[in-house]
Amino acid sequence: MTTEVNVLLNKKRYFYNRYSEEIVSDDLINYIYHESIGSNFKNKVKINIKCNEVTEEEKEKMISMIRNNFKKQVQEELYSYEKEQDRKGILLALGVALLILYYTNFTSILKDVMLIVGWISVCSSIYGLIFSSTKSYVDINRLKNLSKARIYFE
Repeated sequence: MTTEVNVLLNKKRYFYNRYSEEIVSDDLINYIYHESIGSNFKNKVKINIKCNEVTEEEKEKMISMIRNNFKKQVQEELYSYEKEQDRKGILLALGVALLILYYTNFTSILKDVMLIVGWISVCSSIYGLIFSSTKSYVDINRLKNLSKARIYFE
């Protein structure tokens, strides 16, 4: 199945960031991304851009710029996702270590603190691994599909 995003550019300058013609407008990128949200994140994406002022060379450059923008966003999301997973793994290891220490006869107050912190660490890291990673996974896949989108100019 394919998700179709239609873009109407009244003027070519709306495609570019107002400070540089080497960067795609944030408004356009946000529009394309949000228009793709209404469908399954695994769908392939087709972007139809209607703009009368564009030459063939400019079309190729614009297509490349859109794809590169979404590829950069994928890299950024993957980096953030991996760092988040690393932190959850460290938290899980800390929790397990504290639970092991708890069961190896420490002083009474220190044992209770380790038990509480250990269970909180284990529970929060498992919760994070199971539930909070889903949004990142969906965003990464959506951005990957946008970076591989078929882009047509009318």
